[in-house]
Amino acid sequence: MKLLVDHHVDVNLASRGSKPLIQTGCQNDRASGMVLLKAGANPREHESNGFRKVVHFLVAQGKLFEPDDEDGSALKAWITAHGESLKAARLEEERFTSMYEAALPAPDSAAKKIRDQIISERENRRSIGY
Repeated sequence: MKLLVDHHVDVNLASRGSKPLIQTGCQNDRASGMVLLKAGANPREHESNGFRKVVHFLVAQGKLFEPDDEDGSALKAWITAHGESLKAARLEEERFTSMYEAALPAPDSAAKKIRDQIISERENRRSIGY
């Protein structure tokens, strides 16, 4: 990461639809995240679907709050000093999780739907003489 920054690569340029800072958040790579932030990466940039920022990934993984983690402590301090709220990110992350879970079908509803379709098709075949 430092090599790219040293060669003045745009730290906000997306690669495969994702910004480098978002990728470091997804991978829980706090040291690289700090390198990018110090080089000018935008901490308010959202992932490609528009929901989450790097602070959401870090809060979701819970790694920001380990007391002996220097990279995590530095990142937490940097993020809060630049206007991000960890509390707000936690609440938003809980909301995202509940929205995602609500969108999922009930565990056996898909199996029940398939089973009902198979039964219906068998009954239809019997009724027409198959």
